[in-house]
Amino acid sequence: NNFTLPEIIASDKVKALKVSPEMCNALFEAIDSSREHLREFLFWVDDIKTPADEAKAIEHFMKTWEDKEDFMYVLFDKDNHIVGTVDVFEISYSNHIACFGYWLKPTEVGKGYISSILPHMEKILFQSGMHRLVIECEVVNKPSEAVAVRNGYSFEGIARGKIFGYGTYRDAKVYAKVR
Repeated sequence: NNFTLPEIIASDKVKALKVSPEMCNALFEAIDSSREHLREFLFWVDDIKTPADEAKAIEHFMKTWEDKEDFMYVLFDKDNHIVGTVDVFEISYSNHIACFGYWLKPTEVGKGYISSILPHMEKILFQSGMHRLVIECEVVNKPSEAVAVRNGYSFEGIARGKIFGYGTYRDAKVYAKVR
């Protein structure tokens, strides 16, 4: 499998860089300052209590990048501040499917960062042979849903009990774009 994604993807608003150990402290700071905002939908947040926890997470993502299972990017604004992350995950090479996941610091929501980088990522993924790109979000996650709608993803339905977090199963809206 020679599938690979570039380490840098840029739009006019934001730069997506492959996650690296050098980003650890700044990324921890971004997560730590956004903890309450992120916690509702991202169940891993409580596991990142220290920069050492983030270093372990980065190590994990370096390996999943190498193994072509998950491509984690850190998003930087024009002033080189971390605003969030976007990753390509749940990749099915046999079915040519990939999913997008993303989060932004609460102070950066609504500035169009995800909508700005997404078309660039989609183009690369479609050119690399992917046929179907998916965005799933909890039914109550309106900002994430808005990204899917704004970027021309088609609503396909509700996957009941798709997401497990804090001891409960939650329903997810499924949006997809097919080449």
